[in-house]
Amino acid sequence: MESHLADAQEVKAAEESAWEILTGFSLPKYAVDSLTHYKNNPESFKNEVLSGITVAVMQVPESVAFSFVAGVPPLVGLYSTFFLGFITAVIGGKEGMISGAAGAMAVVIKDLMADSGPLSDYSKGDRFNHLLMTVLVCGILQTLCGLFQLAKLVKLISKPCMVGFMNGLGIVIFYAQFGAFKKCPYAKATAPESPDYFSDCKENERRWMELGGEDAAKTWLTLLLVAFTMAIMVGWPKVIPQKYQRLLPSSLVAIIFGTLWEHYVNREGFKVSTRTVGGTEQLKGAFPRYHLPQIPSNGNGEWGVIFQYGISLTFVGLIESVMTLQACDEITETLPSVFRSNQECVAQGIANAVSGLF
Repeated sequence: MESHLADAQEVKAAEESAWEILTGFSLPKYAVDSLTHYKNNPESFKNEVLSGITVAVMQVPESVAFSFVAGVPPLVGLYSTFFLGFITAVIGGKEGMISGAAGAMAVVIKDLMADSGPLSDYSKGDRFNHLLMTVLVCGILQTLCGLFQLAKLVKLISKPCMVGFMNGLGIVIFYAQFGAFKKCPYAKATAPESPDYFSDCKENERRWMELGGEDAAKTWLTLLLVAFTMAIMVGWPKVIPQKYQRLLPSSLVAIIFGTLWEHYVNREGFKVSTRTVGGTEQLKGAFPRYHLPQIPSNGNGEWGVIFQYGISLTFVGLIESVMTLQACDEITETLPSVFRSNQECVAQGIANAVSGLF
């Protein structure tokens, strides 16, 4: 009991001296201390590098998947994951906590890009500019929340409310996957070099894949591949020792298996091809470019929608991040810190603001 009280007093002292912590930070000293630590603990360096590579590999398919949920090109999700992961790693509030594309944010963004959403009268490019401005507003608001120490307000949220929020989020993400079982009548989904992609179809032009008829084989092979991939995701952690899972996480194994199955079983064996990422959206690698969102200045810009969704993204993102931070504290048996929560809010805000500019 005395030990816990002492730890709590140390945390409280850290909270009260937050300004001293920020102003007393020295990058050269931090670099020297880090190099000294890794020099004396080479095993720690190896473990952290391997963990970073593993998480990076896992983040790629997750970012692409959430990009499709949000209705944006896959490269946008990858850029966002890079900025979020890098910036929060440098100035975030918790060791071992890695930020990236989030499902909670994706399902909110989805409405902005949807043909039936509040920006349905705009072109796809104009919707994307509105989205970038929304993310920029979200980043600014999240930073302000951290600076004004509003992370502590998360404690007021009831447990049943959080359970409902997380389960509702899971249902929304599950529902968003139904789009994978639709087809575009004119998109050449199996020929990435074609100018026509599945994303070129508007929502009202897409049709459900048929269980019968000439496309029945494609439908059943799609369902079979989905089932196999899900089985790997669930079964791999249960049958493979933990030390091997670090090198080959279930998500990576599932993607490798699915890719090999598609190209060597579906296409070579059955002579039937299912839709790939390259056939869904044009995907060309390039460095991100600075791009200030261009909102029409003639009064046609939907600033009300931008601020409405910016506020929603702010609190959805912060709640998810702070709750994840608390989960990390429980796993690592660390006492919770309001200062770290606010620090994470600032890091998330800066990362999102930067993401909105690229």
